[in-house]
Amino acid sequence: MMKLVGWITLLCWAGLATAQLEDKCICAPTDEHPEIPVDPKSACPKGDALAAQIEIENYGDYLVATSLNLRLSYLPTVDQQYQHLPLYIVADTVRIDAPISRDNQKIIVNARKIHVSKHGLIDDLGKWTFYAEDIEIHPKSAIKNLITSSKSKQDSNQEMLGLHQLLDFVEFKAVTTNTFDTRTGECMGLDKQHSNYDLDSLSPTFAWLNKQGELAQDSNLVWRSRLIQQYRGDIFEGKLLHKETISETYLKTVRTRLIADLEVKMSDIDSLLHSQRNSLVQRNLENLNILFQATEQLISGNFSEKIRETPLIQELELFRAARQVHLFLQDIHDSQSIKKKIQRNLKSFFPKENDFQFLRVFIQSNLGKNYALNHDLNLLAVKWMRIIDKAEELYQVLNIQFEYELELLLDNLRAEKSQSKVYQNRLVEWKSSNQLKLPGTASNTQSLIKLPTVPAQLFRNGRFDQRIWISDQRFNDFAHVRVHDIVVNIAGIDDKIVREHLKIVPLTSIMYDIDENDKELRYTSLPTSYPLADNEKPVTPFTLWRFLPDQHLTDILVQFESLEMIIEFQMTGIHVPGLTGEIKSDDCQMFKDNPFEFTDCKFGGESPFHNVYDIVSVMHLKEINHLFAEKYKAQQAGEQAGVATYIETDFVTTGDGECVDMTDIGGINANITDQVKLVTTLNTPLMYFPPELEGFMELQYELVDSVLTKKQQIENCDTGAVIDKDPKYEPVTGMIKITVPLSMISGDVTDEGKVILDLSEAAIEADLSYTNIYGKPKLMAEFKYHFMNAFTSAELATIQYRPDYDNLSKFTAPKRFLFQTVCRGCQKGKDDEGYLITLFETHSDNGVQISFPKDPESQELSHVLPSDVYTAGVYLGAHITFCDIYLESFQNSLIKERYRVTLTNSFNDAKPHQRELAILYDKDFCIDFGEDLLVDDDGQLSIPQQSFYFYSPTRGARSWMDNTDSEPKAGSKIAKLFRGFQDAFDQCNVCTSWWHWLVSLGIGCAIADAFNCLFMYVSGNLHTSAWVDATLAIYGEQLSNVTPDPECLSFVFPPMDLTPTVDIKLGPNGGVDDRSTRDKAIRRITKGSQEVLRLKHIASPSISLFAVVNLLFPGMKVIDAKEFYSPGTILMYGNIVKDYEPMPNLPDHCLNTDQKYVGF
Repeated sequence: MMKLVGWITLLCWAGLATAQLEDKCICAPTDEHPEIPVDPKSACPKGDALAAQIEIENYGDYLVATSLNLRLSYLPTVDQQYQHLPLYIVADTVRIDAPISRDNQKIIVNARKIHVSKHGLIDDLGKWTFYAEDIEIHPKSAIKNLITSSKSKQDSNQEMLGLHQLLDFVEFKAVTTNTFDTRTGECMGLDKQHSNYDLDSLSPTFAWLNKQGELAQDSNLVWRSRLIQQYRGDIFEGKLLHKETISETYLKTVRTRLIADLEVKMSDIDSLLHSQRNSLVQRNLENLNILFQATEQLISGNFSEKIRETPLIQELELFRAARQVHLFLQDIHDSQSIKKKIQRNLKSFFPKENDFQFLRVFIQSNLGKNYALNHDLNLLAVKWMRIIDKAEELYQVLNIQFEYELELLLDNLRAEKSQSKVYQNRLVEWKSSNQLKLPGTASNTQSLIKLPTVPAQLFRNGRFDQRIWISDQRFNDFAHVRVHDIVVNIAGIDDKIVREHLKIVPLTSIMYDIDENDKELRYTSLPTSYPLADNEKPVTPFTLWRFLPDQHLTDILVQFESLEMIIEFQMTGIHVPGLTGEIKSDDCQMFKDNPFEFTDCKFGGESPFHNVYDIVSVMHLKEINHLFAEKYKAQQAGEQAGVATYIETDFVTTGDGECVDMTDIGGINANITDQVKLVTTLNTPLMYFPPELEGFMELQYELVDSVLTKKQQIENCDTGAVIDKDPKYEPVTGMIKITVPLSMISGDVTDEGKVILDLSEAAIEADLSYTNIYGKPKLMAEFKYHFMNAFTSAELATIQYRPDYDNLSKFTAPKRFLFQTVCRGCQKGKDDEGYLITLFETHSDNGVQISFPKDPESQELSHVLPSDVYTAGVYLGAHITFCDIYLESFQNSLIKERYRVTLTNSFNDAKPHQRELAILYDKDFCIDFGEDLLVDDDGQLSIPQQSFYFYSPTRGARSWMDNTDSEPKAGSKIAKLFRGFQDAFDQCNVCTSWWHWLVSLGIGCAIADAFNCLFMYVSGNLHTSAWVDATLAIYGEQLSNVTPDPECLSFVFPPMDLTPTVDIKLGPNGGVDDRSTRDKAIRRITKGSQEVLRLKHIASPSISLFAVVNLLFPGMKVIDAKEFYSPGTILMYGNIVKDYEPMPNLPDHCLNTDQKYVGF
């Protein structure tokens, strides 16, 4: 009998253009247009899952064939009339994969790599010339004398043409296929650990093309190759509207006009900032000066290193992104640039709406908490905000300019050198399929939107922003809607004045639309304003609209506190009866009295908030109002609960006084005025979210124990002496209503707590029993001043996140937060289903930068609680759950970095069209037992990655494995193996786990030991026939239920061991030795797989996750945590407490624990 001599290697699964972390396991890039199946189960380097139909192009004097991964057996034959022409083959990898015979008299191959398989053979090798940097010949190949050489100079015009054609295909591949290793795709933290250059399977191809271009001194090839390699992915969030109207002249004209306008306005800010330097705290003044310089540089595009390295500016993503835009615009036109960094997701580099909003927040927070009460500081803020609005428009133009110039440059470079029509036509077809094509027949439609209580201060401060969602029912029954005109009516103002002095601009960061199938579409657009000018075209209504009054209209609005607006959108669209745009998500309401059924229905088999929000906190409106009531009661009882309850105004005159000389009748020269002041206690506010005014919150206060003090004041105009006469005290009743934009309640969670509660754009209205037509407006202005002062002083101090614990995980520590509301159909009644939603960005490496509110319906935030049972919930995004918690638990095992998080088809049979996250092994488990012992070169036993899943059903985490149907010929392969396995090895020395060597070759045991670990010592004779029909199956599953610890506001997953069933079934002829060998193999496989598949202990640090619910109510117990679930995310339900209760100290077992916490 023979002694088994061979080698073992871990092979990567055949997949499209995937790059691995180890060079020896890099699968060659594959072609896929059109698709030809080869062997979907094969593992590289044996074969490819897909190959391309190669086309040979005729250029008169010669023929050229190009492809990325060219298998010579797929090269078509040439008509007899062209066989005398030389054939030039240019490819990244050329595979001699079968006996090859060509009728051409001369064949020249230029490739980065040539691979010769076991059965590869070249007939009449003398006709062939090979150039390659690398060659790999199978030891059993009959080809022994294939000689290749490297090019020292590239002077073949034919080969250069082929190289340009190859680049055509590489470009096509780069824009139509994800060529990056997707193992890290769902976990951004892992993605950041590797460079895009290393992750891109096309990197070796680009490097080779660059080298060939340099050898030929062809700067065109090098330049174009660099641009295609570096600038990858979509530039916009969606298709670009009105692309046909864009020209270089138009873009530069718009850009020049914007910059000139902004530079003039910055001088106003400089003057105002200088004049107010004595009104500001020194540190705030220093920050504002830095922000002023940064704003100037934002406009000019010249960013100084001094400003960029300022800690304040480094906290703002805007300036990094803005600088990148200007660097991109410079770099693409630099043919000599040697930059190699791949920008994998271009749209992530351009400034977004929320980037500009956070700049606004930083400016306002440094102006001081009551800046709105100072006329000049408020004017400074208004002018500065208008500049940022225009800067936002500028960068949208720059974004479009970059896309236009890059595409134009690539088209010119391509047309100059490449003559191939094959891949160019494919690229044109692909671009055409991505062009915006609206159906031809459109109908007129219109929609009326009534906004009853718009704060007039928004207009006086320069703008009013209003969001309109796709799910808004005012746009029923029409798809592909475009706005042609907007008519605005403001009660009390002539329509003609409004038309002439109000400009309406749709913000262009992202626009939305809906198609005939109720699917959301995304667009980007050039800046447009209504009424439309001659060269402007209509856009979709589903976006953020900005209403901009000029100074004339602003002056008129001074008399208003709030406005009633009616907006009429005049549109065209495709009539689709029954189209609503709503997410049909209310089916789960039938389970609102059953938390498990509700959770399973709502979230099970999905991945809630995956790559959308890190943490979401939801609290029921009526319970928040109850919590406010308890807070106010505590304040009125003498506790410092942090609310404003007592307001006392100064005296105001009820009319215009003047000096009257009464000396001729024995009096004095006196100014006699009637004066009044208000002393009141504010009762508990009623919070409400007006459904017709998206993004706003109302607080309504009842006045209690309120007294109006009236007096007459006599001032001696000659001496200045003042006498108060006949003070009278009258009770007063009434209501105070404040309407606040939620965008003004946001901020960063830092040591300084850059949290802003800005009432400068709020409307404060009063309905009082005091009705003096002269005195009431003045009294209300005075009341508003004191109310804002008291409210911001008290309430601002309570919006913060400063837990007193230091064992916080990064993935649950808030970094930034925003508020959103849902109150569809609310009527200020007890049955209102309204929610306050807090959206968090955390410090997690896998965290998602928070963006300004998305449609709550599309994110299914309208009904996220089993509302008959619970009134609050906290949700950890699925990407945090899987990447920071579950994956981290696996990473401590022996096979570190051999897992990946992926989106896969839902495991919930009731949701066949949904996708959810799961953890898989990174590649198939492939064992190559050595081809010397096998009849053919198909010598792998593999356990496909799809046979193992770790996922998260509603109650906990589940590991599942089953490969029983994955390898139907396993028995035949095992039989071939054992033909040469009669001479056994010694006892296994150091390797204790079959999975150990199977997945991580070379860690802890030698190759010879590895075989022995699997089968141990074999004595006697094995019967080959017993193994021919053998089967190898590994299967099993295990569930670990999430276990809450409500006292600690934390959760735990107990350790989980997956002990799979391992079954090797022998044929009928097996003897004692066969059965003994089988039993030993089963024991080894079981032990090894159990070690690797088990889930380590998972726990969250106490207080870390759900302390965020205390953002609005710090120091106070807010939620009684009741139930935890894990349907893709980890979520907690609970109830808002019924009584005011200070946050209790955590029990000792929460803070003093030896639990292993993930995330450190």
